[in-house]
Amino acid sequence: MYEHKFILLRDKYLEELSHLANQTRKGHRTSINRLGKFINFKNSFDPSDILDYLNSDYFNNLEIATQNTYRARLARFCLWIGFRKKEIATLYNKKKDIKKTLKKSDY
Repeated sequence: MYEHKFILLRDKYLEELSHLANQTRKGHRTSINRLGKFINFKNSFDPSDILDYLNSDYFNNLEIATQNTYRARLARFCLWIGFRKKEIATLYNKKKDIKKTLKKSDY
């Protein structure tokens, strides 16, 4: 059975995270899988693919906290597979939380 290089890299990366809690590893897997699904699990991808993902409707419809978590996890994964920090700098830019405006009933 043919396995995509992306999936093999993901699985190897997750093996190295075996010291983390199971839920944490699942979170990393989800973050990586979402990128993989967006790029169709291509065998090779570049920073422009990551930028396209970060600008996608899917990614931007996630809650801001989730976006920031995905960015951090993807940054670690991309560094692990050999990207230079400069190439993936967009992953380090966190979105700012939008302050909720209070209604009079919230006082």
